Amino acid sequence: MATRRYYVTTTGQPPNGGVPPGTVFFGQPQTNDGPPQPPPLMISPPQTVASLPTYVATAPPALPVYFAPVANSAPPPPPADPPTAPFEMPGVTQDGENFVQNGMVYLFPESHTIIHFLHDGTRPFDRPQGSTPDFAALKVPTTMTVADLMRRLGVPTDDDDRFGVTECIELGNGYWMRGTTYILGDVKSQKPVKDIGWDESRGTSSKPVWIAIHDKARHGPA
Repeated sequence: MATRRYYVTTTGQPPNGGVPPGTVFFGQPQTNDGPPQPPPLMISPPQTVASLPTYVATAPPALPVYFAPVANSAPPPPPADPPTAPFEMPGVTQDGENFVQNGMVYLFPESHTIIHFLHDGTRPFDRPQGSTPDFAALKVPTTMTVADLMRRLGVPTDDDDRFGVTECIELGNGYWMRGTTYILGDVKSQKPVKDIGWDESRGTSSKPVWIAIHDKARHGPA
Protein backbone atom coordinates (compact mmCIF):
# COMPACT_ATOMS: atom_id res chain seq x y z
CA MET A 1 0.00 0.00 0.00
CA ALA A 2 1.36 3.42 -0.97
CA THR A 3 2.27 5.80 1.68
CA ARG A 4 0.24 9.03 1.89
CA ARG A 5 2.18 12.20 2.34
CA TYR A 6 0.78 15.45 3.66
CA TYR A 7 2.29 18.84 3.02
CA VAL A 8 1.51 21.66 5.37
CA THR A 9 2.64 25.25 4.92
CA THR A 10 3.59 27.62 7.68
CA THR A 11 0.19 29.30 7.38
CA GLY A 12 -1.63 26.09 8.00
CA GLN A 13 -3.05 25.98 4.45
CA PRO A 14 -2.42 23.23 1.96
CA PRO A 15 0.41 24.07 -0.40
CA ASN A 16 -0.26 25.19 -3.98
CA GLY A 17 -3.87 25.95 -3.09
CA GLY A 18 -4.63 22.31 -2.68
CA VAL A 19 -3.96 21.56 -6.34
CA PRO A 20 -1.84 18.50 -6.93
CA PRO A 21 1.66 19.11 -8.17
CA GLY A 22 2.17 19.02 -11.95
CA THR A 23 -1.14 20.72 -12.78
CA VAL A 24 -0.83 23.42 -15.58
CA PHE A 25 -2.83 26.72 -15.33
CA PHE A 26 -3.40 29.40 -17.87
CA GLY A 27 -2.66 32.68 -16.25
CA GLN A 28 -0.44 33.77 -13.41
CA PRO A 29 0.50 31.01 -10.96
CA GLN A 30 -0.73 31.27 -7.44
CA THR A 31 1.71 32.21 -4.69
CA ASN A 32 1.46 31.06 -1.19
CA ASP A 33 1.90 34.50 0.22
CA GLY A 34 -0.79 37.12 0.15
CA PRO A 35 -4.59 36.99 -0.38
CA PRO A 36 -6.09 34.42 -2.70
CA GLN A 37 -6.02 35.34 -6.42
CA PRO A 38 -9.04 35.29 -8.74
CA PRO A 39 -9.57 32.15 -10.77
CA PRO A 40 -7.63 31.85 -14.01
CA LEU A 41 -9.02 33.44 -17.17
CA MET A 42 -10.90 30.92 -19.19
CA ILE A 43 -10.51 31.61 -22.90
CA SER A 44 -13.38 30.37 -24.99
CA PRO A 45 -12.54 29.14 -28.46
CA PRO A 46 -13.64 31.52 -31.27
CA GLN A 47 -17.10 30.90 -32.59
CA THR A 48 -17.92 31.02 -36.25
CA VAL A 49 -20.96 33.19 -37.11
CA ALA A 50 -22.69 32.13 -40.23
CA SER A 51 -23.20 35.01 -42.65
CA LEU A 52 -26.77 35.53 -43.80
CA PRO A 53 -27.54 36.25 -47.45
CA THR A 54 -28.19 39.87 -48.28
CA TYR A 55 -31.33 40.75 -50.23
CA VAL A 56 -31.70 44.11 -52.02
CA ALA A 57 -35.28 45.33 -52.25
CA THR A 58 -36.30 46.45 -55.70
CA ALA A 59 -39.15 48.83 -56.62
CA PRO A 60 -42.32 47.17 -57.88
CA PRO A 61 -42.89 47.41 -61.61
CA ALA A 62 -44.65 50.60 -62.69
CA LEU A 63 -48.32 50.13 -63.45
CA PRO A 64 -49.58 51.33 -66.84
CA VAL A 65 -51.37 54.69 -66.78
CA TYR A 66 -54.68 54.83 -68.54
CA PHE A 67 -56.21 58.17 -69.62
CA ALA A 68 -59.93 58.42 -69.98
CA PRO A 69 -60.98 59.83 -73.35
CA VAL A 70 -62.05 63.46 -73.16
CA ALA A 71 -65.50 64.10 -74.53
CA ASN A 72 -65.70 66.55 -77.37
CA SER A 73 -66.48 69.94 -75.89
CA ALA A 74 -68.85 72.39 -77.47
CA PRO A 75 -67.31 74.65 -80.11
CA PRO A 76 -66.24 78.05 -78.81
CA PRO A 77 -68.80 80.81 -79.22
CA PRO A 78 -68.35 83.13 -82.17
CA PRO A 79 -66.42 86.31 -81.44
CA ALA A 80 -68.52 89.15 -80.20
CA ASP A 81 -69.20 92.07 -82.43
CA PRO A 82 -66.84 94.97 -81.85
CA PRO A 83 -68.39 97.64 -79.66
CA THR A 84 -69.92 100.48 -81.55
CA ALA A 85 -68.47 103.93 -81.08
CA PRO A 86 -70.44 106.01 -78.59
CA PHE A 87 -72.80 108.51 -80.11
CA GLU A 88 -71.29 111.98 -80.17
CA MET A 89 -73.84 114.75 -80.21
CA PRO A 90 -72.97 117.17 -83.02
CA GLY A 91 -74.64 120.06 -81.21
CA VAL A 92 -71.96 120.40 -78.51
CA THR A 93 -69.96 122.65 -80.81
CA GLN A 94 -70.96 125.56 -82.99
CA ASP A 95 -69.07 126.57 -86.13
CA GLY A 96 -66.37 124.03 -85.24
CA GLU A 97 -65.62 125.53 -81.81
CA ASN A 98 -66.75 124.82 -78.30
CA PHE A 99 -69.98 126.61 -77.63
CA VAL A 100 -68.89 127.90 -74.20
CA GLN A 101 -65.31 129.13 -74.06
CA ASN A 102 -63.21 129.33 -70.94
CA GLY A 103 -64.24 132.09 -68.59
CA MET A 104 -67.80 132.27 -69.90
CA VAL A 105 -71.00 131.20 -68.18
CA TYR A 106 -73.98 129.97 -70.17
CA LEU A 107 -77.43 131.11 -69.05
CA PHE A 108 -79.82 128.24 -69.60
CA PRO A 109 -83.40 128.86 -70.73
CA GLU A 110 -86.06 128.63 -68.09
CA SER A 111 -88.05 125.68 -69.47
CA HIS A 112 -86.91 122.47 -71.15
CA THR A 113 -88.45 119.35 -72.59
CA ILE A 114 -87.12 115.79 -72.62
CA ILE A 115 -86.54 114.30 -76.09
CA HIS A 116 -85.25 110.80 -76.86
CA PHE A 117 -83.37 110.95 -80.14
CA LEU A 118 -83.19 107.69 -82.15
CA HIS A 119 -79.83 108.39 -83.72
CA ASP A 120 -79.34 105.34 -85.95
CA GLY A 121 -81.49 106.82 -88.72
CA THR A 122 -84.21 104.14 -88.50
CA ARG A 123 -87.72 104.81 -87.28
CA PRO A 124 -88.87 102.20 -84.71
CA PHE A 125 -92.08 101.38 -86.59
CA ASP A 126 -89.84 100.39 -89.55
CA ARG A 127 -88.04 97.85 -87.33
CA PRO A 128 -89.07 94.30 -86.43
CA GLN A 129 -91.34 94.19 -83.42
CA GLY A 130 -89.52 93.86 -80.10
CA SER A 131 -86.19 95.28 -81.22
CA THR A 132 -84.59 97.83 -78.93
CA PRO A 133 -83.51 101.02 -80.70
CA ASP A 134 -80.49 103.05 -79.66
CA PHE A 135 -81.24 106.53 -78.45
CA ALA A 136 -79.77 109.55 -76.71
CA ALA A 137 -81.71 111.43 -74.04
CA LEU A 138 -81.73 115.18 -74.66
CA LYS A 139 -82.85 118.14 -72.58
CA VAL A 140 -83.94 120.74 -75.13
CA PRO A 141 -85.09 124.32 -74.53
CA THR A 142 -88.77 124.62 -75.33
CA THR A 143 -88.03 127.85 -77.22
CA MET A 144 -85.83 126.07 -79.80
CA THR A 145 -87.48 125.69 -83.20
CA VAL A 146 -87.92 122.33 -84.85
CA ALA A 147 -85.57 123.39 -87.67
CA ASP A 148 -82.87 124.45 -85.20
CA LEU A 149 -83.26 121.14 -83.35
CA MET A 150 -82.74 119.22 -86.58
CA ARG A 151 -79.66 121.23 -87.48
CA ARG A 152 -78.19 120.78 -84.02
CA LEU A 153 -78.70 117.02 -84.47
CA GLY A 154 -76.56 117.00 -87.61
CA VAL A 155 -78.99 117.48 -90.50
CA PRO A 156 -77.16 119.13 -93.43
CA THR A 157 -78.48 122.48 -94.56
CA ASP A 158 -77.84 122.14 -98.30
CA ASP A 159 -81.21 120.49 -99.02
CA ASP A 160 -84.02 121.61 -96.74
CA ASP A 161 -86.63 119.42 -98.43
CA ARG A 162 -84.69 116.16 -98.13
CA PHE A 163 -84.69 115.51 -94.39
CA GLY A 164 -87.51 115.33 -91.90
CA VAL A 165 -88.07 114.56 -88.22
CA THR A 166 -90.91 112.30 -87.17
CA GLU A 167 -92.37 111.88 -83.73
CA CYS A 168 -92.52 108.20 -82.75
CA ILE A 169 -95.22 107.32 -80.23
CA GLU A 170 -94.38 104.40 -77.98
CA LEU A 171 -97.33 102.07 -77.35
CA GLY A 172 -95.52 99.42 -75.27
CA ASN A 173 -94.50 95.79 -75.83
CA GLY A 174 -92.39 96.77 -78.83
CA TYR A 175 -95.23 98.54 -80.67
CA TRP A 176 -94.84 102.04 -82.07
CA MET A 177 -97.12 104.42 -83.88
CA ARG A 178 -96.10 107.04 -86.40
CA GLY A 179 -96.66 110.62 -85.31
CA THR A 180 -96.36 113.95 -87.10
CA THR A 181 -93.47 114.54 -89.49
CA TYR A 182 -91.80 117.93 -89.95
CA ILE A 183 -89.71 118.71 -93.02
CA LEU A 184 -86.72 120.99 -92.54
CA GLY A 185 -87.84 123.46 -95.22
CA ASP A 186 -91.47 123.43 -94.13
CA VAL A 187 -93.09 126.42 -92.44
CA LYS A 188 -94.18 124.27 -89.50
CA SER A 189 -90.53 123.48 -88.70
CA GLN A 190 -90.02 127.17 -87.84
CA LYS A 191 -92.24 126.86 -84.78
CA PRO A 192 -90.80 126.39 -81.28
CA VAL A 193 -91.04 122.85 -80.05
CA LYS A 194 -93.42 123.88 -77.26
CA ASP A 195 -95.95 124.99 -79.88
CA ILE A 196 -96.19 121.45 -81.33
CA GLY A 197 -96.71 119.83 -77.93
CA TRP A 198 -93.12 119.20 -76.93
CA ASP A 199 -93.32 121.26 -73.75
CA GLU A 200 -91.83 121.00 -70.26
CA SER A 201 -94.38 118.36 -69.21
CA ARG A 202 -92.83 115.79 -71.57
CA GLY A 203 -90.50 113.51 -69.65
CA THR A 204 -91.83 114.66 -66.27
CA SER A 205 -95.60 114.40 -65.86
CA SER A 206 -96.10 112.77 -69.28
CA LYS A 207 -94.10 110.52 -71.59
CA PRO A 208 -90.94 111.88 -73.21
CA VAL A 209 -90.79 112.78 -76.87
CA TRP A 210 -89.30 110.16 -79.19
CA ILE A 211 -88.04 111.45 -82.54
CA ALA A 212 -86.19 110.01 -85.52
CA ILE A 213 -84.56 112.04 -88.29
CA HIS A 214 -84.90 110.32 -91.65
CA ASP A 215 -83.92 110.83 -95.25
CA LYS A 216 -86.91 110.92 -97.59
CA ALA A 217 -84.75 109.36 -100.34
CA ARG A 218 -84.32 106.26 -98.12
CA HIS A 219 -87.59 106.05 -96.21
CA GLY A 220 -89.92 107.93 -98.51
CA PRO A 221 -92.36 110.57 -97.31
CA ALA A 222 -93.66 110.43 -93.80
